[in-house]
Amino acid sequence: INHWAQGWIDWNVLLDREGGPTHPGPKECEGVVKCGDDAMMIADTAFREAGPAGRFVPQVFYFYMGHFSRFVPAGASRVALRNPLDKSGNGGDAKGKADGSLEAIATLSADGERVSVVVMNRNDAPIAFTLEDAATGRAAALTVNAHAIHTYQYPAAASA
Repeated sequence: INHWAQGWIDWNVLLDREGGPTHPGPKECEGVVKCGDDAMMIADTAFREAGPAGRFVPQVFYFYMGHFSRFVPAGASRVALRNPLDKSGNGGDAKGKADGSLEAIATLSADGERVSVVVMNRNDAPIAFTLEDAATGRAAALTVNAHAIHTYQYPAAASA
């Protein structure tokens, strides 16, 4: 979203424990290596003596995407965010590995009343930072734990 994406499509919202169903033919899926990928939700389709397990197991990505779908409302606009804790400008080093950076995005609701700031720490240690809103003059000292995502919401300057 920070790099001008306007939407997101996740092809694999729900898969089974082996990453299926898949579209490749039998030559691509034979042997020890199974076809498929990870998904936001895994269906436990294994059969037990009592019948199918039939449970759904949410994965980490499910909860990460939840921050955007719950806290960034439809029609929201990305707003300027100066992030001195994002050393490379993309939340990691040139190969996408965590480098102590803190990824963040700020949005303003379509009605202009609510600011949402989503921050993500891909690192092995917590990151302390100060969230400051230049328009309102409000500031808060915050910490994001290792491998965590947090969302902060507050009234925009016009409705404060």
